[in-house]
Amino acid sequence: MMTSLVACDSSFMIKSLYSFRIPGVDYDFSINTTHVAMLLVSLFILIVAIIARVKINKANASDTPGMFQNIIELVMSPLLVGVYPYSRMTGRHAWQHG
Repeated sequence: MMTSLVACDSSFMIKSLYSFRIPGVDYDFSINTTHVAMLLVSLFILIVAIIARVKINKANASDTPGMFQNIIELVMSPLLVGVYPYSRMTGRHAWQHG
C-alpha cells in the first residue's frame, strides 16, 4: 500500500521556477529547484576551496595545522581514496605526491 502511494505522488518537491525557449529550437527549457540547489552547493564548495587554498598557502611548513586545515583534510581524505582507489597513498601523502 505504501509503495503505491509513493509511486503516485513522486514529485520530489521539484518545482519549475523559470521557463524559456530558444529561437529555432522546438523545446521548452526550464530552471527548477534542483538547478538552484546545485548552483548553491557548487558556490559553497568553490568558496570553501578558495578559503582553504589561501589559508594553506599562508601557513608555514613548520607550523602545526589549525582547525580549518584539519577539517579540510578530514573531508578530502575519503574523496582522495575514491579518486585513487588502487593507490596505497591516502590523505596527506596523496596530496604531497600529486
